[in-house]
Amino acid sequence: MIRLIFSDMDGTLLDENGKLPAGFGAMYERLKERGIRFAPASGRQYASLVQTFA
Repeated sequence: MIRLIFSDMDGTLLDENGKLPAGFGAMYERLKERGIRFAPASGRQYASLVQTFA
């Protein structure tokens, strides 16, 4: 059973412009409905992550 998903940010989750994919919000909601947590794995500063996932 999957309970947690970590994803690298740059070059994996984000596109070439540093933006989340268009369907990310819907995918995130489906994960939440299934009780699966999502966490970005990044060397970025916390403030940058907050801005990206606002």
